[in-house]
Amino acid sequence: MFTIQEKLLKRISIIIIIIGILSLFLISQEISTDVTKKIDEIQVEQNVKIQGIVEKYTPKEKVTFLEIDAITYSPQKVVLFNDENIYIKKGDFVELIGYVEEYQGQKEIIANKITIK
Repeated sequence: MFTIQEKLLKRISIIIIIIGILSLFLISQEISTDVTKKIDEIQVEQNVKIQGIVEKYTPKEKVTFLEIDAITYSPQKVVLFNDENIYIKKGDFVELIGYVEEYQGQKEIIANKITIK
């Protein structure tokens, strides 16, 4: 049989669990679920992190142009300056870190780091 202290401890634990679940529910109502952003909404030189699938890959001598179907942003044009050989192909799932830059009146992302997942 349970002692009085064990019953009290059990009741306190259940109350804390219920309060915790209710708190998480209330906090989740405040979180925005609209994660898809347009690049036009992002300020120039703001850092971004994007994950998505490479839809188009255009390598040049010193630069590579990518079009990413991103999870967290609408489809993006990405510029990657080549320091070494890049081994990316269409269909790869990538994560990139970079910043927004404006070129000829349009915003694009300049990638600092890209990782194939």
